[in-house]
Amino acid sequence: MKTNEYTSAWPTLDRACEVSIVSGCAVNIIYDTIEYPEMPDDFELIKNYFSGVIFAKSGELSVTIHRPPKDVIFNGEKWMDEKKRAESVAVKDLPISHASEAFLKTIIERFGVSISKRETMLKIANVLACMDSNTEIGACHIAESFHYAGMNRGVTECSVFSSMEKSKTADMLDLLDKEQIKKVNGYIRKLHKK
Repeated sequence: MKTNEYTSAWPTLDRACEVSIVSGCAVNIIYDTIEYPEMPDDFELIKNYFSGVIFAKSGELSVTIHRPPKDVIFNGEKWMDEKKRAESVAVKDLPISHASEAFLKTIIERFGVSISKRETMLKIANVLACMDSNTEIGACHIAESFHYAGMNRGVTECSVFSSMEKSKTADMLDLLDKEQIKKVNGYIRKLHKK
């Protein structure tokens, strides 16, 4: 991997690192050792690039990444801008909307989320809502926090994300009504444009 110019290879990792700066949560990177055997070498570049972010196997923010295209190269200026923006976020305790509370309750029941994981999800959802300048925690924040605090902690190969993991994600999306799905999809598109 080259190191003089940046193209966003992993928008979800970018976002997770911003959340990490705001929340103080550690980031756990998950990858497929067969598809991306260079990851251990690239991890040093990632750690250097995302300065100020804590990376740990037991991190509260789990992010799956894949091998980037060969022409992807990094420049620390973009991250420094993102880091400054993240450091300027004022985190305050926000209320959770009634619909989002019901969505969270359904996730907890359907996926057997522990109390500690529920608290982590709420903490991350609150940070996400603050980063988005919202006045309450919405369903999109709960969905994104489920993704980060999700059911894949400690996994080192994507092969574990077989049909079982895909069905969990599909089950979660079934819980959202069409309006919530539009909001979540719009939010994800907005992230990919950054």
